Amino acid sequence: MLTRELRNLIIEQKLLGEDFRLEVSSPGLDYPLRETWQYRKNVGRLLKIRIPGAKGPKELRGRLIDYDETAGLTLQVDAQVHRVERADVLSAVVLPEFK
Repeated sequence: MLTRELRNLIIEQKLLGEDFRLEVSSPGLDYPLRETWQYRKNVGRLLKIRIPGAKGPKELRGRLIDYDETAGLTLQVDAQVHRVERADVLSAVVLPEFK
């Protein structure tokens, strides 16, 4: 509905040429987590994070079991629990789960 109204407005105002395609999307699962609220929202989900390692960046894949602004992330990888400070996270994305 909103897309249709926006398309009509573009045509009426002649903002683009006659041949255009209007696509609407939202950030995908691979959208990086950056803000505190994003980590809190994804507690319980699988994440892939990159952290500094001795021989370059190291990748961890596990379930985010807790997030605290001062303590950082608590990530369960298989049977191990890893605590990672937020400042050490080079990148973090949510991994898809199919049930």
